[in-house]
Amino acid sequence: VALVAPVCGLVLGGASLHIQTVYFKFFPYTCLLFLLGIVVSVVHDYMGNSDNISGMLSVSIEMWVNIDPHLLFYSFLPVLIFADAFGCNVHMFREAFPQTLMLACPGVLLGVFLNGLFARFVLPFGWSWELSMVFGAILAATDPVAVVSILKACGVEPVLRMLIAGESLLNDGTAIVCFLIFHRMVQGETWDLWSLTLFSSRMALFAPLLGGVLAICAVLWIHTVTDEHNPSHHTIQVVITLSCAYLLFFFAENSFGTSGVLCIVFGGCVIAAFARVKIISHVEMEHVWHMFEHIATCLIFLIGGMIFGHIAFTREDIHYYDFLWIMATYLAILLSRLVVLIACYPVLSRVGYGCDFRSLLVMWWGGLRGSVGVAMAIVVDLDPNVSEKNGSEIMFLAGGAALLTLLINATTMTNLLQALGFQDQEEVKQAINEGLEWKLQAHADNVYSEMLHDARYEGANNRDVRRLIANIYEDDDSHHDASSVSDAGAPAELGDADIDFSLANRVALRSQQRNSRPSRQESGSSQSRRRYQHAQAAGSLALCCGERVLGNGARRDH
Repeated sequence: VALVAPVCGLVLGGASLHIQTVYFKFFPYTCLLFLLGIVVSVVHDYMGNSDNISGMLSVSIEMWVNIDPHLLFYSFLPVLIFADAFGCNVHMFREAFPQTLMLACPGVLLGVFLNGLFARFVLPFGWSWELSMVFGAILAATDPVAVVSILKACGVEPVLRMLIAGESLLNDGTAIVCFLIFHRMVQGETWDLWSLTLFSSRMALFAPLLGGVLAICAVLWIHTVTDEHNPSHHTIQVVITLSCAYLLFFFAENSFGTSGVLCIVFGGCVIAAFARVKIISHVEMEHVWHMFEHIATCLIFLIGGMIFGHIAFTREDIHYYDFLWIMATYLAILLSRLVVLIACYPVLSRVGYGCDFRSLLVMWWGGLRGSVGVAMAIVVDLDPNVSEKNGSEIMFLAGGAALLTLLINATTMTNLLQALGFQDQEEVKQAINEGLEWKLQAHADNVYSEMLHDARYEGANNRDVRRLIANIYEDDDSHHDASSVSDAGAPAELGDADIDFSLANRVALRSQQRNSRPSRQESGSSQSRRRYQHAQAAGSLALCCGERVLGNGARRDH
């Protein structure tokens, strides 16, 4: 029964992705999932249970709404964080590490303090200092899942994306450490300077070391399964990376009592640095991990939305005017993050890749909240040392603030990037790709005209060859007027005088096409020989075009 809701959630997520990519491209997918989770929770709470199939779904939803937050962490967070760390550019991450470290350590500490002050002196709930700081740590944790997905969808340039995503990956570890310290204080535990130093060192320093050691073991194993002709080696490499993600988190959190997030981040970077060259098929690995990431993202945001909707609309401690405090909390998040970035700007602008005012605005607006903060809020809500009223308030405000960052920041990120001129690079890349595509087609046209007079391909059917080599002509069978063919069609920027677009070649091509069509009465052996010649001509044309445009390296890639 427990599997009914996740399976239905994947179906709903797939349908939502289809609709979003066709009709609502401006609306972020993660935000749509969170809203759908709220709708599912409201429908579930007000329709009740029954004895049919929908009753099974209702029972399954009830189980997931009341899920243990630690199970939520262990189920989805390792896959999501490892996918981002494993897919990052290691050289860019190393160059930007001083900047991300500045934001993830002093920046997060300052953010926790500012958010705690807001909770203590602005919110009307009368929380203690310890509980206010717990809430401040929850608000300080940006969500790497939401951040990375939005940045990829918006086409942010790689350097800026690395700064924001790297900071998001590392600051979760610092925020969780602060959360654990203040949460234990809420539970009655006291800290002195020595115990606080030991705990922080174990969480922040031992985790990268542990992640590196375990990742090196995975790298050595990957180096032993590199036979591209052995299908099982492809599978083994995927299994190694997937199991490594969960084992890193499990050993760090349970066996050594350190930060699982930091352990995964550094372990994933080590594997990306030393095992990437040994991956047999990068395309296959990326597709598999993209599927893992999609499943985890879909389920964690749907579940987060269901949990928020269940608390917001069923708890008696939540009143209609509390929704105004969600907006106040959202504004406090923006203000505290702006103060943190301004305080860190003198260092950010002088180390790593540097940082200008435009990048600072994008980093400020890109600090999204999501599943990580919601999961920490669930921990507080289920804590018996915290009253049900205070737990409901923290969960309600944390989930509502996360929803507003997705609704407002994520949906307007593209507009902000366009206003600041960050998407001009994408237009330049598109123009370069279009120019290269035109150049390839032009060379294919020239090479094809020369091959028509080659005795080796005398028996080839030109129509079939054109069908095998896509986009040689946009109008495959249409009739060309003589006046419509000229040299003016070539882009002036390329300046390729060697590309032949003469009318004679095109006329000869059309004539050769009509004369080379095979007879219907030809024998089976003749047809087989022609099919072989077609394939040979197509392959030779593709290889020749690649070599002319891209150089000798095209033969190896082909």
